[in-house]
Amino acid sequence: MSLGVDRIYYGLESPSDGAAGVAAVWQPARGGMPFSRVPELVGGLRRDEVRAQFARYAATTASPGLRRWAEDLTRAAN
Repeated sequence: MSLGVDRIYYGLESPSDGAAGVAAVWQPARGGMPFSRVPELVGGLRRDEVRAQFARYAATTASPGLRRWAEDLTRAAN
């Protein structure tokens, strides 16, 4: 936000740690400041392809924690 990014694009929602959660709770210290505006979030771009990519990653990663995280993303609601 402090860099003046107006729009963020992403392919797959991450309910536990995604940007949508930040935007939902963002409370700027003072209104009217250029860096206090939440960027527009545009999600779901190529969602099915991204979900498949996370599924491949989950199947091959050695880290149990990252595997669970990637598996959870492949099952997340649209």
